[in-house]
Amino acid sequence: MFIDWRPNRPSSISLHQQIVDWMKQQITQGEWPVATKLPSQRSLADSFGVNRSTIITAMDELIADGLLETRVGSGTFVSNNTWNVLVSSKQPDWKNYVRNGLHEPPSV
Repeated sequence: MFIDWRPNRPSSISLHQQIVDWMKQQITQGEWPVATKLPSQRSLADSFGVNRSTIITAMDELIADGLLETRVGSGTFVSNNTWNVLVSSKQPDWKNYVRNGLHEPPSV
């Protein structure tokens, strides 16, 4: 998974909150569909140019929100519960979910 984004250090929004917001956007827009495996915490920290503890804080918040889940020995994944969370916030980009999802739509 290639990540071409970094938090804005001069921003008044904390680094971890910028990361949370960006990750939520990836999930909401369907770039990270259900069951997508996220890179390791160290890899994310390197990609974002932040300390690993910042990543841990951001991921803990997303886990608490029900958007991510950890599987011991396997890593961190976009949760199967994301539909409930996303529908209660704002309308997801369904075309991206279909395009990037686990199942292709039937051919007509």
